[in-house]
Amino acid sequence: MQAQMKRLEAAFQALEKQGWFVWDGFLEDRLARRLRARAEHFWQMGKFRRGRTGATRTTNAVREDWIAWLSASPTHPAEQAFFARLARLRAHAAHRWFISLPEIEAHYARYAPASRYGRHLDQIRDRSERVLTVVCYLNPDWCAQDGGALRLYTAQGARDVLPVLGRAVIFLSDQLEHEVLPASRPRFSIACWLRRRSVFPLLAMPD
Repeated sequence: MQAQMKRLEAAFQALEKQGWFVWDGFLEDRLARRLRARAEHFWQMGKFRRGRTGATRTTNAVREDWIAWLSASPTHPAEQAFFARLARLRAHAAHRWFISLPEIEAHYARYAPASRYGRHLDQIRDRSERVLTVVCYLNPDWCAQDGGALRLYTAQGARDVLPVLGRAVIFLSDQLEHEVLPASRPRFSIACWLRRRSVFPLLAMPD
């Protein structure tokens, strides 16, 4: 528990200093593999839909992923364990930043080989609910030759992060532009957002 608290502190210190943090081992190997199996099951069952952008929820060439939304109250044990990780982040934000983030959006994402997601911010225009983005990767035996990096556009320049199993990238949703580069094989992740309470419905969930 002490090691986990130190890691949380390091994450939030980095968020305050530079707006992003890479957390290797955010998901232990067994949990990450169970979530990958869950995502592949959803894919085989036809539960994924094309990702959409903006408040109008439209498809376009900027975004080429397929997604399947997770319930905010999951019943699957692996998804429950994943949400427990998010709850620790949320509790630490409340303690350190005196901010309430009661809402969570989360979806599995699958990128086919050569698919991409162009440079963008995670905050919908004229909205401010999303505070923290957390992207967790579900790709065993991934190497640089496979591609598919998340490119972060930081104040110090572009930084590429490979989507290796169990790794999480955490960043401020309204500040850090980023893109997903093409990969040579299918690429799975979970993207999620810790949010302030909204006066609007969660627009993305019905997709």
